[in-house]
Amino acid sequence: MNILNEIIFRPTKYMMASYLTSDVNNASIDTCYVKEVKKYQTGISHPSFNEEHWVIVEEYDDEITAKTGHEKWVKAFEKWLPKELKDVINNTIYKREFFE
Repeated sequence: MNILNEIIFRPTKYMMASYLTSDVNNASIDTCYVKEVKKYQTGISHPSFNEEHWVIVEEYDDEITAKTGHEKWVKAFEKWLPKELKDVINNTIYKREFFE
């Protein structure tokens, strides 16, 4: 069973509590504590990256650095969309896609 199926079918094992949520420049930026990995993570969902699926862009060991990291991503998206996002979980780089 892959991780996505486990999250869907055994959600209490992967309980996530939203810590910070921001909507900026058509992006959802969410930072939460992931019980399974015992870390905070910032994920970004935007139509121009990974077909709007979540990209986990950063992980943190504590709440203070998680808040700082979240604010960094919000500021980046307030300026403009980055050319790419790197998923720190699967080490995949998602290039920005342009739509007409």
